[in-house]
Amino acid sequence: MEVDVPSRYSVEMLASLRNEQNVLLSSKKSVEEVEEMELGSMPQQVNAREDALDVDMEDVMDVEQGNDEEAGRRVAMESEEEFIPLQAKMMKSRRTKNRVTFGVYSQGPNLSKAAEVIEEELSGDEDEEGDEPSRRWEEELMRRGGHRVAPSSQSTEKERRSGLPTYPTRRKVTCVSLSSILSKLEKNVESTAFEDDRASRELARLEAEMALVETALKQQREELLVSSEEFEYFQLVEDFVKGLSFCLREKVPEIEAKEKKSLAERVQMVEKNRNEEQRDVIEEVKVGLATGRLQEADVMGWSSLNLRSNGDEAVSVASPNDPLRAARLHRFQHHFTESYTPEAKHKTGEDEDLFADAIDEINSLDRVYGRFQEWKAKFPEVYKNSYCELAEEKLYAPYVRAELLSWDPLGVAGTLQTPGKTWSLEDFAWFRTLHQHLRQSNEVNGISNSIESPILHQIRDVLVEKAHVAVSSYFDPYSSLQARSLALLLDELSRHGYTRHVEGALLRLVTAALDVFSSEAKRVILLTVDQATATVCKDVSSVARYQLERFNALQDNLLTLFVAMPKGDIAAAGFRCLLQVFHQLLAYVRHCQQTHKTHVVSTATQVVAQLSGSSFLLQILTEPRQERELKHMMELFAPFLQTTP
Repeated sequence: MEVDVPSRYSVEMLASLRNEQNVLLSSKKSVEEVEEMELGSMPQQVNAREDALDVDMEDVMDVEQGNDEEAGRRVAMESEEEFIPLQAKMMKSRRTKNRVTFGVYSQGPNLSKAAEVIEEELSGDEDEEGDEPSRRWEEELMRRGGHRVAPSSQSTEKERRSGLPTYPTRRKVTCVSLSSILSKLEKNVESTAFEDDRASRELARLEAEMALVETALKQQREELLVSSEEFEYFQLVEDFVKGLSFCLREKVPEIEAKEKKSLAERVQMVEKNRNEEQRDVIEEVKVGLATGRLQEADVMGWSSLNLRSNGDEAVSVASPNDPLRAARLHRFQHHFTESYTPEAKHKTGEDEDLFADAIDEINSLDRVYGRFQEWKAKFPEVYKNSYCELAEEKLYAPYVRAELLSWDPLGVAGTLQTPGKTWSLEDFAWFRTLHQHLRQSNEVNGISNSIESPILHQIRDVLVEKAHVAVSSYFDPYSSLQARSLALLLDELSRHGYTRHVEGALLRLVTAALDVFSSEAKRVILLTVDQATATVCKDVSSVARYQLERFNALQDNLLTLFVAMPKGDIAAAGFRCLLQVFHQLLAYVRHCQQTHKTHVVSTATQVVAQLSGSSFLLQILTEPRQERELKHMMELFAPFLQTTP
């Protein structure tokens, strides 16, 4: 039986070597018997193998012809080798004949099954050069027999240097079973599936990364496009803002000059009428004191005037044929009438052409506002981050001020757009532009009661401020037109919902008007006249009645303004001023009662009598304390309401 081993010797060769080196044999005869037994069994094994394998040797003989001759000569040779046994009696030289049997190729043609190899056994160390041919011959035979023999480094090096072709060899192919092949294929399938799965995951990862890169690239392209568009747009915006700023710097001084001029004209007109009336009253009082028809006790409020120093002058001036005095008496004989006349509503051509020389983009508020709203719609973040709304407040103000140049806040009640229609904020083009956009923004965003800063700034810092300057400069508390105009302005602001947003500015405005009411009530000249004086001195009675009618007009105007005041601090300030005026009137009627000159008391208490018979004023009061104070005031006036001349 032949067993494949990875060594360079066959099984027969190893058995032969062991037999030759068996030192336990006692004699040469035993060794020869063993050799004969082995050699006897070799033909049988060779015949059995030749019967089992029918291999064509013709294909191999042509390739190995050169080596067979040398192998045949060596097989035929028998050499005597010196054998040195381990035992002393076997120490002798001998020649042995070694037969080597090789197996069959795994998948090759049949070769000769047996060959005699003459080997020389050395008993000592010999030169390795003598053994080299034998070693090479053995390796060659083993390769021909189908066994794998690793070539020695020395032979490989020699063959390489000699350049001679090497003998073709055959390598052993291990036969495997079907199960091992299937298991190996299954492993290969699993490995391939694993590699395929790994490759699929890697492909998915690469595709995801590619998608991210494409998305980032697309986003960057879009950002680049937006940035380019934004850059080009803001270059135009920069040019627009520069042109607008330059235009406004040129127009604002012109607007301020026109405002001052218009204000000075109105102040002059109002002051002229008030000074003329006050001068006429003073002149008539001086005449009455000089002629003895009036006493100093009959004049209430005269201490504020320098009457004594001018008394002689008044007497000298007063003469029956004086045309000035005749004109004064003619005025006093009639009832008190409105003396303030508002200006024309329409603007002059000079005011209309204030921005006519500007380019189309900046010649009106509507175009400027539309340009900024376009910016806000295209780039809301940039618009918000640049705090553009804060700048818009200042940029819109010159256009609003230019439109309000001819607007008289104290005369709007007398200027009607159409018959039967009162003034309103919608009459202004700037208000229609800003308020219309405000309504649209609230409808889109669902926001109610919200005020945008641009229009709020124009209401608070332009419109209300202009009214405050007018009240501080030329407000006449005796003018019902001015009082109604101021009340109409308060109603308009309340109707559009701006009151709570501009409450501070309105408080300043109303406080300025109330100060004028309070100071004028303290300075007014009231005369006490009895029945006899009224019958004899018609001129004194006319002056007394005329002054009381003026004072009643002051009370009516104050009540008109008080009704229009918004609730809160503003209404509280108006109620305090109303009580001060009533206290002034109460002091006058009490003085008339003390001097027993009650001829004009009924005229003086006309307003109070109307309030006592109506609950309207009590209904508009918000605090119980105010109701108690008003009722107490009416109780103080009750004894004088029944007084008859």
